[in-house]
Amino acid sequence: MRSTVISAGNMSHGLAQVPAGPGHDVTLNDVDQQRVQNGLDSIGNNLTEGVERGKCSEEERKTTLENIEGPADFEVLDIAEYLTEEFGERFRPSQIPRRKVRAGKSGKKSGEGIYVWEGGAAVRPAEEDYR
Repeated sequence: MRSTVISAGNMSHGLAQVPAGPGHDVTLNDVDQQRVQNGLDSIGNNLTEGVERGKCSEEERKTTLENIEGPADFEVLDIAEYLTEEFGERFRPSQIPRRKVRAGKSGKKSGEGIYVWEGGAAVRPAEEDYR
């Protein structure tokens, strides 16, 4: 199974880490390669701390990191759009994440994404998603 996580911010990189642990392939995306790299670095740091605390083994850390890749593009969503054209609406990806990332609204770092962030905390959903 392959998962794609759009945004490499604090919560999102954790969402990428969880399925990668048991062996699922994960693609981590964001608006630029530096944000993706920051997310990958954070995952690596979390896993290293987990090994030091006895929460996971060195082998689990290594496997998890091997299952995450981080291109800064929308290749997987483009494939999903192709599948929508070929096989119907059930394959259509949500356009909300694509719109958010293109607009620079990538979550905590930008102050807005799916939620509006203030002082480092998500304070409410971004209202335009519900119109």
